Amino acid sequence: MLNQLLARAERDDNVAGVAVFGSRAYGLHLHERSDWDVLVAVREPTDAYVSERGGEIEFAQLTLARVADPPDWFRPALLHADIRLDKAGELADALRSATTVDPAAAGEPPTPGSGSRRCSTRRSPSRGTCSSSST
Repeated sequence: MLNQLLARAERDDNVAGVAVFGSRAYGLHLHERSDWDVLVAVREPTDAYVSERGGEIEFAQLTLARVADPPDWFRPALLHADIRLDKAGELADALRSATTVDPAAAGEPPTPGSGSRRCSTRRSPSRGTCSSSST
């Protein structure tokens, strides 16, 4: 089934690339019912690659711009993406942009008074607490 998708994507001028992510890309916790989580990177938005949740293949169809700047919750899924088709290197560039952290921004803790919040998630009667770092 993945090979059929790759052949179709190869013929589609709007598709920049295809990558597998999730458990298949990690190679972990695989079993006979494991689905394929497939990123289809397109140049222009389309509904050509849509799937139902729970199917053998689940598509995440994103424009290249969205791959390069995904929502924060989706970034970890892209860390080990396995590129299966990249027509012009654009998908690799977008994934590199999405998964690379600017060292200048990464190493600095929040400064007091910046409005940042520190949260404790330890189990306690209050079930976790957050407080402003400016207090």
